[in-house]
Amino acid sequence: MLIRSLIRALVARPSIPKGRRLHPFIKLLSERRSIRHFFDRDIPDDDLDTILEIGRLSPSTANLQTWSFISLRRAEWEKTFGSPIPFGAPLAIAVCVDLDRIRRAGFETPPYPLSMYTIGLINACLAAMNMQIAAHALGYGTVMVSDTGRVGFMHTRWAREQLALPPGVFPVCTLLVGSTRMEALLIPPRLPRELVAMKSAYTAPDSKLLNQWYEEMGAVVRAQNPFMSIHRRLDMYLKELPRVEAELARLVYGDESAPHSVSSAGKGDDA
Repeated sequence: MLIRSLIRALVARPSIPKGRRLHPFIKLLSERRSIRHFFDRDIPDDDLDTILEIGRLSPSTANLQTWSFISLRRAEWEKTFGSPIPFGAPLAIAVCVDLDRIRRAGFETPPYPLSMYTIGLINACLAAMNMQIAAHALGYGTVMVSDTGRVGFMHTRWAREQLALPPGVFPVCTLLVGSTRMEALLIPPRLPRELVAMKSAYTAPDSKLLNQWYEEMGAVVRAQNPFMSIHRRLDMYLKELPRVEAELARLVYGDESAPHSVSSAGKGDDA
């Protein structure tokens, strides 16, 4: 069963209509992969500026643009965090929710910190994905990691302290960018379209398809590391959730949460 599941995962291909497969942008998106091995090559300033500009132009709720991007090259990263950029990448872009700028612009925001954080999170993630696609279009490999400054899982409070972020600014993820040294030999299987794309109404997942995907995922994890299983990998994240939950609750709801209201004096005009 393990071998059969692994073979299914290896031969799987994107199910794109034949007449659309060679469209340059569709091809770009379907071939994007997370890269964890980079060459020791710096990224030109023009390429970094292009990636950041695409992030700046991303869509956002009410055009509030609730994000900030902090780019760090190797020396800057090591000075800030005391360790190399993960996977040997030459460039990291810390993507943050930024609700502090709303306060500074003079906008009034309601006292609903979870809603405001969620809005900021959605917008920041849209910008992060756009920057990842832009980097891929420029020929770079990328990987999005859920931690900033550490190799782990969402050490949000620690990252805020190291980056000296003000109240209302929260690190979300870090985009690592560089020249690809080696692509992943095994690509984690994606869920079948039948399980994620529905017409007219939500439908319960097909148990057979779901179990087949689970078996393929387990086979790929085991092939990547014979001493690892999908359960052990998931447990590595689950055991961190109490800490992550407590940190986020304190940041979003506590004294360090986003500002609730400010004076309307100096309220900015729509851009």
